[in-house]
Amino acid sequence: MKKLMMPLVAIVLAAAMLIGFTGCNFSVKPTNPDGGKVDADNVVGAEVNLTVGTLVRSDEQDLMQTWINAFQKKHNTETDKKISIKITEKYDGMPDIITMDNRGSLPDILWTAGDQHSNYSAAGYFQDLNNDEKFPGNKEFFSDFYEALIDSTHYSAEDKGIWFVPRDYNRIVTYINKSALDAIGVDMPSADWTWDDLVELCKQVSRYVKAPIEWHTWPPLYTTMLTNFGGAYFDNNGKNTLNSAATRECYNYINFLFNGDEDVTPKVKPYAIKGEGGLFKGYKEETMGASSPITFDVRPALPDYARTANNGRWELAVLPFPNFQQGEDKTPGFTGAGCSGYGISKACTDSKELEWAWKFLQFCMSEEGYEVVGGLGNVCPALKSLANKGSWRDYKVGNVQVDPDAFIATNTNDIFLNYYNSVKPGIHSDIQDEVAVFWSKADNSSFSAAIEHYDKIIADILKK
Repeated sequence: MKKLMMPLVAIVLAAAMLIGFTGCNFSVKPTNPDGGKVDADNVVGAEVNLTVGTLVRSDEQDLMQTWINAFQKKHNTETDKKISIKITEKYDGMPDIITMDNRGSLPDILWTAGDQHSNYSAAGYFQDLNNDEKFPGNKEFFSDFYEALIDSTHYSAEDKGIWFVPRDYNRIVTYINKSALDAIGVDMPSADWTWDDLVELCKQVSRYVKAPIEWHTWPPLYTTMLTNFGGAYFDNNGKNTLNSAATRECYNYINFLFNGDEDVTPKVKPYAIKGEGGLFKGYKEETMGASSPITFDVRPALPDYARTANNGRWELAVLPFPNFQQGEDKTPGFTGAGCSGYGISKACTDSKELEWAWKFLQFCMSEEGYEVVGGLGNVCPALKSLANKGSWRDYKVGNVQVDPDAFIATNTNDIFLNYYNSVKPGIHSDIQDEVAVFWSKADNSSFSAAIEHYDKIIADILKK
């Protein structure tokens, strides 16, 4: 792949480079699966009462409430009411966990994210689900989860704990407006496409739009590109290794995607423009030049894109992330894979409540549990056994239905997104912030200026 890309990279390296961005978190993009609301099935007089905290967004609440209703129905009868589960906290993000704890309202079960939990898990907010005595059957239960997701449950490179149950398998995929390609007479790529195929597609499409790709300002996407170029943030000993030739090459290539090249003939137009999905969703054939027919995202965004495509009467397609082939032998490249999930908090201390909290999470992330929420469309199951079956594969909005295999493709290797895990947990959030700042300059600053600032700040953070 790199060999095939070098002509483009060489063009970029011959020119002055600039770059830019703002960050958002993996699998925490705003969606609303069906626009509706799932009402709570309240249970009065149950033997055990559990509380749950989840994100404030309606899609997150509806997903959890759907699981709650199904689990309560499964375990309660008119005469024997074993379990009551209620969503008692709706929060904006993980920092709110500290606020809930300080005011004494920490729920028994908490939403978390694989790339955000480390500081909180290391600080004791979650219980270790790898404890055989407290959580019987855990080894067998977790054996069916994708390896990259289990990796994300640890809070450091040395940690062996499992601090939450992964909920979804979120590989970065490529959303494509097929109607836009049809309108300009460009064929859809095949599912086994490479990055070179994407570049060729961009060359064809760039004549008709401002930029073919709407590039999300999103650290997992930048980290995926960095890994494909052979760069890394830290080594196994926690040493800062971002300042490298591989990073420079990646940074300058991304700059080329954003800026094109005025100094060659014929002129190379930009292939990417920053955005959070609005340009992609804003497609209308009569104003196609103002939209972008390609964007990179994850499964939770599917309902929003599908609904927009259905309302706009255009055809939505999803392909795997393009294979950024490695080396002369063109071995498969890498794609970021992350997840959200739910942990049992330190507030759940009663033995009976702990038992039921574990039963509930096992139900949610089981074949039965995934079948319950498959119709919502925003979850690709975290279980390998459900890769090729289950209602999640049949999701449809009106006439819009996409290929489910794109979300579980094996054309590339999963990469572990917790790139900071070789350094102590207490500074992970600070490092994530600086990584976001570094990539935010990728369309308007030189690599030298961006890396100089990054190295200085990271050096200070590592001293903490």
